[in-house]
Amino acid sequence: MEVKSQLSSLKNTISSGWKSVIPFANFNIEENQTFDMTHFEGLWLKQYLSTITPEYHALSTQITKIAQSVNPLTFNFYSLALWTSPDRYTQLHTLCNYSALLNSSIRFHLDENKGDNINLWLLSNEPIAKHSTESLSLLALHFALLLNVIKQTWGTQTLKGDAYLPSLTNLRIEQQLFDNLIASSALNIKCHYSFPLIRLSFSKKSLFLPLTDSDPVIHQNSLWQLKHQLVNYQQNNVIHQVYRALRSLPDLEAASGNHIASLMDISFRTLNRRLACLSTSYRGVLENYKLEMALSLLDNTELGLADIAQQLGFSDLSTFSRAFKRWTGLCPSQLTSKNQTIAPRVVSHWELI
Repeated sequence: MEVKSQLSSLKNTISSGWKSVIPFANFNIEENQTFDMTHFEGLWLKQYLSTITPEYHALSTQITKIAQSVNPLTFNFYSLALWTSPDRYTQLHTLCNYSALLNSSIRFHLDENKGDNINLWLLSNEPIAKHSTESLSLLALHFALLLNVIKQTWGTQTLKGDAYLPSLTNLRIEQQLFDNLIASSALNIKCHYSFPLIRLSFSKKSLFLPLTDSDPVIHQNSLWQLKHQLVNYQQNNVIHQVYRALRSLPDLEAASGNHIASLMDISFRTLNRRLACLSTSYRGVLENYKLEMALSLLDNTELGLADIAQQLGFSDLSTFSRAFKRWTGLCPSQLTSKNQTIAPRVVSHWELI
C-alpha cells in the first residue's frame, strides 16, 4: 500500500520529469519497499543508461537526445525557475540549491573562490574512488542537461569556459563521449581530462548578463514552491539527516559513525543499511560532506588552510591537501589563489569556436 501511494504521487515530483523526456520508461518498483522517489529515479536512470550499447557514439547520441528534449516545463518548478532566472549567476545558484529535487544521486555545487573564475562541480553520492561506468553515464547525462540549459537560456552572447572531466576506465572512450556531448551543444568549451570530478569553469564577468526568458514574477513563485518541496525532501532523506548531524559538531574529529547514528537516534547498523539503499555508506557520505565543506570553506571564509584542515577532522595540513587532491585533482591553495593556474592534463581535440 505504501509503495502504491508513493507511485501515485510520482507525477507531482520534480524528478518525475525524466519520464517525459524518456516516454518509454518502465518504472518497476516491485522490489523496492522503502526508498525516496528522487533516488529511485536516479537508480532507474543508471539502469536505463547501462542498457545502451557501451559504444561511445550510441551513448552520447542518446544522452544528447534526452538532454535536448528538456524544456522550461520538463521538471516542473525547477526547470521553470532556471529558465526565468534574472541572470546567469542567479540561475547557477538556483541550479545548485535545488538540484537534489532533480535526482538525489547527483548534486551541483557552485564554488566562487577568490579567483577570476567560478567553478560548477557535479558531485555523486558514490565515493569518488568507487565511481562506476553507470555512475559516469549518469553524471554525463546531467552534464549534457546543464549544457542544454545554458545553450537555451544564455542567449547569443559568446560563452567561453573550461570543462575538467574524469576518466575512470578507458580514457579514449570516455573522452569521445564528453567530446561528442560538447560538440552537440555547440558551446565554446575546452575539455581537460583525467580529473576525478566533473567541473565547469567560467569567467565571473560573464555571469551577470540577463537570460533570454527572464521573468522575475514566475521565478520568485517557482522558488517559493521549490523551497517547500526541498524542506519536505530533506526531512525524509537520510543523507541530508547525516549532513545535519555532522553540521551540529564543532569539528569533524568526533564524526564517527556510531556518534552520528546516536545523534539520529538509530543504531549505526541501521544507518548503514539505510544508506546502502541509496548506493552509499557512512564512510562515503562523510567523504562527500568533507569535500563539500572544504569547497565552501575555501570559498567563503578567511580561515587559513591549516584551520580548515582541523575543522574537517584532518590531523594536519598535508593530510588534508592529499585528500583534497585525490578528490578534485587540485591542491587547496589553487582555489584560494586570486590568480588560479590549473594545469591541464589531457586536452580534448575539440576546441569549438
